Amino acid sequence: MAKVIKAAVITAVTVGLSIVLVNVGLGAMGLALIEGIKAKMLYAFVGTLVAGGIGQLTNKGIEASADNLGKKVATTGIAVPRQIVYGLARVGGTIVKMDSRGNNNAVLSMAVVVAGHEIEGFTKVFVNNKELTTSSATLHNETVFTATNSDFTNTDNDSNFGSGALIRFTFHKGDQTAVDGLATQENSSRYPTTCKLLGCAYFYMEFVYDPEKMPSLPELFFLVKGKNVFDPRTNALANSDLQRSNPALQVRDFISDTTYGLKALDAEINDGATNGSDVGSFCHAANICDANLTTDGVTETTYTSNGFFNFSSAGGGVIQAISSACAGNLTYTNGQFNFFAGATQTASLIVTDEKVLGTPQVSTKSASGELFNSVKSVFVDSGNNFNVSETPLFEDATMLTEDTPDGANANAAAKQHFKKTLEMRFPMTTSQTMAQRLQKISLLDQRQTTTINLTTTTEFLKAQPNDHINVTNERLGFTNKLFKIEEMSLGFFDNDGTVYAGVELSLRETSPSIFTFGAYQTPQDNSADPVIGVPTCPIPTNGTPSQVKGQEGPTTKINIKVPWTNANDPKVLGTEVQYKLSGDSTYQTAAVATKGQTEASISNVTVGETYNIKLRHFTKDNVYSDLTTQMNVTVTQPDSGPDAPTSISATTDKPLMIEVEWTNPSNVNLRAVEVHVSTTSGFTPSSSTLIGTYIGDVGKKKTIILGVAHGLAFDTIQYIRLRSINVYGTASSYTSEVQGKMLKVANTDISVNNLAAISANLGTVTAGSLASNLITGDVSEVYPLMRSVSTSVSTSFTDHFTFSIPAPTNGIAKRQKIDSTIVFRIANEGQDTPNAKTFISVRCMKKSKGVNAVSVGSVAAVDNSTSFTQIIEIAGNVLNVVDISGGVATTNNASGTNEPANIRDVFYDAATNRTFIGIEASGIVFSASDSVFYSDSKFTSSGTFTVTLVDQIYFQITPPDPDDTLGRQSIFFPYKGTFGTTTTATEFKIQSKRTNLQSSCSLDINQIFGTLENIS
Repeated sequence: MAKVIKAAVITAVTVGLSIVLVNVGLGAMGLALIEGIKAKMLYAFVGTLVAGGIGQLTNKGIEASADNLGKKVATTGIAVPRQIVYGLARVGGTIVKMDSRGNNNAVLSMAVVVAGHEIEGFTKVFVNNKELTTSSATLHNETVFTATNSDFTNTDNDSNFGSGALIRFTFHKGDQTAVDGLATQENSSRYPTTCKLLGCAYFYMEFVYDPEKMPSLPELFFLVKGKNVFDPRTNALANSDLQRSNPALQVRDFISDTTYGLKALDAEINDGATNGSDVGSFCHAANICDANLTTDGVTETTYTSNGFFNFSSAGGGVIQAISSACAGNLTYTNGQFNFFAGATQTASLIVTDEKVLGTPQVSTKSASGELFNSVKSVFVDSGNNFNVSETPLFEDATMLTEDTPDGANANAAAKQHFKKTLEMRFPMTTSQTMAQRLQKISLLDQRQTTTINLTTTTEFLKAQPNDHINVTNERLGFTNKLFKIEEMSLGFFDNDGTVYAGVELSLRETSPSIFTFGAYQTPQDNSADPVIGVPTCPIPTNGTPSQVKGQEGPTTKINIKVPWTNANDPKVLGTEVQYKLSGDSTYQTAAVATKGQTEASISNVTVGETYNIKLRHFTKDNVYSDLTTQMNVTVTQPDSGPDAPTSISATTDKPLMIEVEWTNPSNVNLRAVEVHVSTTSGFTPSSSTLIGTYIGDVGKKKTIILGVAHGLAFDTIQYIRLRSINVYGTASSYTSEVQGKMLKVANTDISVNNLAAISANLGTVTAGSLASNLITGDVSEVYPLMRSVSTSVSTSFTDHFTFSIPAPTNGIAKRQKIDSTIVFRIANEGQDTPNAKTFISVRCMKKSKGVNAVSVGSVAAVDNSTSFTQIIEIAGNVLNVVDISGGVATTNNASGTNEPANIRDVFYDAATNRTFIGIEASGIVFSASDSVFYSDSKFTSSGTFTVTLVDQIYFQITPPDPDDTLGRQSIFFPYKGTFGTTTTATEFKIQSKRTNLQSSCSLDINQIFGTLENIS
């Protein structure tokens, strides 16, 4: 196929040897003589036709380079041709593999091939049109780049790659000999050791799904440095950006490449002297391209070429596209390829009257009969993210005057009818100034319309197409007029029986001024955003906000009523109400009011806080006004504090306990009653005397039991005082103290056949009223849990409740348990089309008491069949030590690779007498025979909070919005968990977050209730 392509290219740039025979009366000997001369000359001379004007692309050139002027983002496809990349180019590439993995398939991976050959490297990676900033580290023997942009970071995403990163990638420039280490580690079935993508430059990319930062398939493109082309001037491959972007060297690479090029031999390429002294050689053209050029105060390389093609592109089209970047031409003469970059040449020969054989034919019109007097072009703008940009329109007033029939006498309006614009494409040019120079070269070149066809002496056989020569002809009025050879052929002529040879030349005038550039024009704004007027929106007028008390069931709530006056403008569609606490820096939206509404509420505010409030209008076009001046409201308690409890009594004659009884006050805003106990009469209650806070019905009797679990001693008088707390946190006065006493168990109270292992302080136990066959002294303890708040749920995990499970009594080690229900409330405050599914995530955090690692045996067997997960087996039952809320490691300090591992499953199988533990980590942790250490704190230091169980998620549909009041719905979220054995108190906290909450809706957390247990 390459031979066919090469032949076609040579045919396109070559006029076959044309030998013209003018034979008048020659005999057989004369004919034989001529045929012999022809045979000898055939190898020595081949003429070349230069097709088209300088820099102008044919359809083949346009088709071959079209992708450079396209969108250039990564795509998928079937049997997609590989790409050839030259210079510094933006490429999208082809996605050849794409997979998902992890929890809920949260991680997307893909391999994107950007070139079908080895390239120098990459400079930038873009995701969703944002350039990635990265850090790098070695992982699985690969350099892994991790995105650090805030746009692609979310520490709340449990699938992140560390520090919240949602993107990471590796790169291979095409010289790789093995599979990507990261890819095969994460997905060995899709990336086996044989998946090397040999000879291809590619990126292996990984993305974490995130509903906020990465909700859909990302759009990718890359800025890469292309092939290191061969430079005959140094006899070595390119090692600089200047060489890689040299158009002459790129053309040489394409015609000589044996994979996708023309497979030209070295002998078929005219490299010339390495110093570039030979005109028409690749070394000479490369020097022209590399030279620095200063024009109009701008210094840049004369010509560069940056872009890409695919392997299916027509060879002639590829050469045309690259040549357009340097106003160049490729020729094929005397069995060799030659290349000319756009530059002024010194005439190598002169045609005088004496050297003209016959009558010359002169034409002063262009081949098409059309002349252009202005020019504009499109190019790939490196200053516009390598997107397509337009140059300014260049118009030449002198040319326009020449093309107007009345010439200088025509007025401006008449000249407008004779404007004709040449439109150019420069798919491999990435500089605005370079594109302006190239388009002017093309415009000036096509104005050179005088052509001459003449026959001259064989002296001109040493010339070649594209050479410049001078013509002096008195009859034509030419004196050293500069022409360019466009076509030449050898002819034989008979003059009175004498045969002579001559060279037929097709010449077209040229001028050094073609390559002389004046001043650059100011580039037009190629921004994707149109420059238009900015729509405005008027500002509402503040009213006077005030607090309003409301009743919600038995609970009193306080709202802030915010009034305003709407601006008199039909564009206004509604009003947004924003607020913040005076100590905060960020405002949040409290309500979005509809058109015509003049009042809104900030719900469930807190007594004692000062609220800052601002308003703004918005239009149907989503244009917002400026914010109004700040309004301030300090919330005060709307009614008097609660009354104190009444009818308080305490028992003094019961063994093992004191019964305390009282009547709750009748205040409807009652929240709870505090109980304080001391052994000192007349004590002043404080946090140290607080036994507990108890919720009860308004105006109803309440009874509680106090005992050893509350730190009370036997046979000791306890003084007890109470006070009420309302929903605003305001307390009543303390009650007068009452006395109570807890007795020891009397001898006659317990009857038992066998009582053992009693550690409780019960005194002497003999026959009595307790009958049992066996008592070990170990009993469960159950404590109430009730906390009330009213807090908005945010989009990141936030603390809501902190509490402790008390230490088991008498120092007996017991498992701990939380059995609770969490109450959320979702409110629709104006969403007319409720349809979103809100995600509510809840997690429980446990405070570490130190590493406390214990050995639980060694690994009897291990299953690694699932990524990021192992199942290990340990001989015997170790469930008395191991619990699902802890972590495991091979060392007692979790210093091994990928340690510690989180426990996700644990159970005992009696048939095999083994404990099975399912773990999750970022890689392999355990091998057979490894030691196993367990830490109930996941090997964290004392005081650190760790996630105990897998996050629990609830899905809630937005409730409908009634016409007259808010659409509310309470959500009862059960949350249960058991934890390892302990002899001390354990502190916990509950966190929650929400995702996908519709606008004009709110989600609050209100309450947690249930029990806390020490289980025997």
